[in-house]
Amino acid sequence: MNPRSKAAASSTRRMMVSLAFSSLAVAIMSFAALAGDGIASRLYWNRFGEVQRVAVDNPTVIETAFDFQPLGTIHDILVDEAGGRVLVGRRGPDDIAVCGLDGSDITRVVDTSDQGLGFDYDPVEDKVYWVQLIRVRRANLDGSDEQVVALDTALRSTDTTGVDIVNRKIYWTASFDSALRRADLDGTNVETVDTNASWVNPAAMRIDGAASKIFWTRSFGQLLVADLDGSDKVSIDAGGVTNFTIDRSAQKIYWAKTGSVYRANYDGSSIETLFDAPIVAMGLRASENALYAADEGQDGLLRYDIATGDRERLWEGLPQSAFGEILIDSTVEKYYWADFTDINRSNFDGSRGQAIGVRDERPEQSFFERSAIARDDAGRIYWFDETVNQLVRANGDGSNREVVTNLDLGGDPVGDLEIDTIHGKLYLLVVRSETLRHVGRMNLDGSQKEFLTSLSYADDFELDPAAGYAYYCVPDASGKGQTGRILRTDLVFGNQETLALGNASPHSIALDPTKGKIYWIDYYTEVPQDPCLLRSANLADGSGVTDLVQIPSESFDRPHELTIEADIPAPEDRCRAGLVNADADGLRDTLFVNGIAGDEDREVIVAGGNAILAEMIESVPAANQAFVVHANFGAPTDATVTPLPRALGSMCFPLLLSAGATPDAVWNGLGKESQLGESTDFAGMPIADPAPAPFAFLDLPSGDAVNLPAGTTVTFQGVLRDPVSLGRKPVSPTNAVILLVQ
Repeated sequence: MNPRSKAAASSTRRMMVSLAFSSLAVAIMSFAALAGDGIASRLYWNRFGEVQRVAVDNPTVIETAFDFQPLGTIHDILVDEAGGRVLVGRRGPDDIAVCGLDGSDITRVVDTSDQGLGFDYDPVEDKVYWVQLIRVRRANLDGSDEQVVALDTALRSTDTTGVDIVNRKIYWTASFDSALRRADLDGTNVETVDTNASWVNPAAMRIDGAASKIFWTRSFGQLLVADLDGSDKVSIDAGGVTNFTIDRSAQKIYWAKTGSVYRANYDGSSIETLFDAPIVAMGLRASENALYAADEGQDGLLRYDIATGDRERLWEGLPQSAFGEILIDSTVEKYYWADFTDINRSNFDGSRGQAIGVRDERPEQSFFERSAIARDDAGRIYWFDETVNQLVRANGDGSNREVVTNLDLGGDPVGDLEIDTIHGKLYLLVVRSETLRHVGRMNLDGSQKEFLTSLSYADDFELDPAAGYAYYCVPDASGKGQTGRILRTDLVFGNQETLALGNASPHSIALDPTKGKIYWIDYYTEVPQDPCLLRSANLADGSGVTDLVQIPSESFDRPHELTIEADIPAPEDRCRAGLVNADADGLRDTLFVNGIAGDEDREVIVAGGNAILAEMIESVPAANQAFVVHANFGAPTDATVTPLPRALGSMCFPLLLSAGATPDAVWNGLGKESQLGESTDFAGMPIADPAPAPFAFLDLPSGDAVNLPAGTTVTFQGVLRDPVSLGRKPVSPTNAVILLVQ
């Protein structure tokens, strides 16, 4: 048999972008009912960079889904191994933030505007310490109970702190006095430990109380060590050091300088070069022999293997998206958004951020100058590049960028892009002036351009190609919030009719044709500080107007646009598709039983006693892709779906990495048997590990299916080495195949 990899079907996706400075995107995720079991729709909106959401069925509780504040430039890193966390000091957002050891769940702890270059952490009381102006401050790691520990007028904003965990002391430099001071952790018993020019303008400080040593760097990069009383100072490196960290258990110091990473004993002896990397900040995870780091000239967090120098990017800083729209792709857990200069994307937790396409490099931005983006069924992103007057598209990872068509709009921006997936049409709304819009369309390849109509004050439009309708909203122009309209027309924008929505000022609309609903944001007053309403009505005639939730507003953060994502499968159905090749040009099936990857439910039916051949094939030719496959008796349910670590996606049944994993058979070619399991058959007997794909890992001839009698259901799913994985390791969950033996 020679099964072919095929792209999995992707759900229809649509996207809108704002036309005003206060442009804020709202995404509605409407989850289709599957076998009578669905997930409630959720409404998303962007309030000046913070993405909020509510459940449509219970819209009273507004929660933060994602914060588009810039991830920033890292200047200091600490690893809390016991707590499973990484602490980072950042410029840009000017804060101390915390994330998981895999870079997930980035959370701001405290605002540290005007802070020094370093901070320190006390794992005993779970508190972080830093310098801010003339104060030494501390707070709990959840940001609560912020306190002033000490007031010192000799402090500069460039001074730093260090915690002696053993002796329960806080140290800080006071540059105006050329002094090192210390106190009890609550700020009492302040004393000057030493006065020396070496304490002026430090960059970072670490303390090993058990060894009675203090380490610090000076502004020009000198690395020093001294006793805790400031005596016996030794210069480990005379200059150029960008950052350092210490290993208290092994009494080793690590530092970066001129593109290389070094290690030595505490006294500076036995210096060794570890690997080359332009590191400017680092923190040590000794148990994993790993350095968490930030590279020179790059935003974001990386992890280096100390033994090999191999690096893994955990997350990358990206610009704030205060004005552009958000596209939410739940199938691969990605956000897409447009800012002033780029088209960007990241994982739901903000990790793996990247700019996938430059769209406008001009520094000046007019009031309406916002590029729209849209996505077709093949997962390609479309946008208009004003710098070269071209409509372009690319894969979701930015690869295979191509020009769809040249389009000279005379400098006018594209305010909206919509895709009719049924008829293969791309619609554009061009902002000709503050009041005038032009609507046109073309084929997805840029051919057969048509001018359709001119609209006045049109702020948004949406397509329902299955029903043959287009909808658009005209916000209130009177300043009283009472004359706005929502209109419906055909797909060539003729035969317009007004839906009976009453007095309103709709500034954005979204459609859910499967549920027969239309949603919109209503500026029911024109006072910027007044709240807005999220409303819904019946799509057929505009009846049944319902206020879903009141959204608080401020002058420049009023919600402005809605977009809808429909027909998202329930978790048990989503996990069946896998995520192989998801970060490139679409999902690929790699697991096959009897030559097929199953029907739309991933099921393969075999008569009892018939031959069964299960194979793993490559997603990339000649890629030598190792894999592990688990087999579980039974079909997956929502209760069995298990997220994988490091943002790798989900499995239909727990992998042995996860709690509660009890596979009935294992084929492990990835190694790490203690984590992924020894290779065994359905009877629990050891078998040979499989070779890399392509490989037939199960071959039961006719009459030899004694372990799989009639009436048996088996779910096969694996993890495959994948160079374009969505996660933080080059592996992805494969598609599942559910074998029904009848």
